[in-house]
Amino acid sequence: MFVEAQNAAIIFRKITVDALTFEAFEMSLPCDVVMKAQGKISMRFPTNARLPFPADEAVLSTLANVLAHLSTSLMEEAIPVAKKGGEDHHEFRNTASPRFITEALAGIIRATPPRDTIDVDTTYVQKRLDDHVLWQSALKPWRRSSMWLVIRVAMQTTLEQWAMGGGRGYKAFQAVLMASLLDRATSSDPDRFPCELINNMNTKLAKRLYKLDNALEDPNNLTLTAASDAATHIGLALGRLHNSP
Repeated sequence: MFVEAQNAAIIFRKITVDALTFEAFEMSLPCDVVMKAQGKISMRFPTNARLPFPADEAVLSTLANVLAHLSTSLMEEAIPVAKKGGEDHHEFRNTASPRFITEALAGIIRATPPRDTIDVDTTYVQKRLDDHVLWQSALKPWRRSSMWLVIRVAMQTTLEQWAMGGGRGYKAFQAVLMASLLDRATSSDPDRFPCELINNMNTKLAKRLYKLDNALEDPNNLTLTAASDAATHIGLALGRLHNSP
């Protein structure tokens, strides 16, 4: 779940019939942090350890109302402040602090444990974020998709929890997804997907496949084999086009 106004994401997991778990993390880092970083930014997800809580009607109803309010309401205490003309002003062009989710809501959930003691382990993942902040001709900066980060973190932590790594885990899924998108792009309108764009997409796919290393040699992994073949065929086709008169 992406709680947009609070710049936070939440992952709920159902662990028993009567209990859920809560995890949360910050979505977009402050602009100055991204702009000062050299290269990609390494972050661990989620921020909060998993917190179990009862899945009864009263708790879920209250939680739904709180999240509905927080998802659209800007909290003044969470908005960054900038000094302009000797006075402090709220800086709406920067990202909000996620503390109303990662601290306040997490604290409330921690105070409402399930009736039965439940031991839960938190699966953490380390991600290198290639985030950007673009200010050109815009009141507010352009940032990378927050929802896509939510999906990736939720999927990667779930696959890691299921001990699905290597050629059957998150990186393999990303490679197959990219190959599928590339296949659709090459069969679409060439004006929308020129050779330069196809080549960039294919290069990214090749880099993703390179990271899988030995998994590509498994003849039983048909999805990865298909993705590798697609990258090779498209690379050869682009080479022929480049060399043609």
